[in-house]
Amino acid sequence: MADRRINVPKKHEDFVQKLTRSATTTGPFETQADAIAFAAAWGARHSSWTEIEIGTRDPIRPEVFTRGGHDTLIHLLAFHKTKDVKVLASTDEMEEARASVFEGYAQAGLDHLELRLRGEVDYTEAILTQIKMEATKDDEREGNIDIRNLLTG
Repeated sequence: MADRRINVPKKHEDFVQKLTRSATTTGPFETQADAIAFAAAWGARHSSWTEIEIGTRDPIRPEVFTRGGHDTLIHLLAFHKTKDVKVLASTDEMEEARASVFEGYAQAGLDHLELRLRGEVDYTEAILTQIKMEATKDDEREGNIDIRNLLTG
């Protein structure tokens, strides 16, 4: 099998660094792979996929995603986009297809997140707010009653 690495979209390299916890940042994610996986899920949540702009300095090895438990997400997103079970096959061609789909969802998610988080100081709190807003939208769409308002009275 080829060692197909996952690219961080070039235009979002700095943003991904800010999302990742380090000695100089207090981002909400432990690793770049965690940030990219969240962004890919966010892109899929918004049915948004974009061709990635290749040019990242340091693509992320697939083992990092596997260790972080994100390999299942990569497989699910590839199947979701292609609707073809063959994309799950253990071939170089399908590994490339899965990585490309994942990168496209990640880029779209990062596009969306960067726009939504512009001007925010605390990305952790801002992302949690975005997640809560999405959950509220889901509740409203499904006709569920949000009892949180009744409890805080």
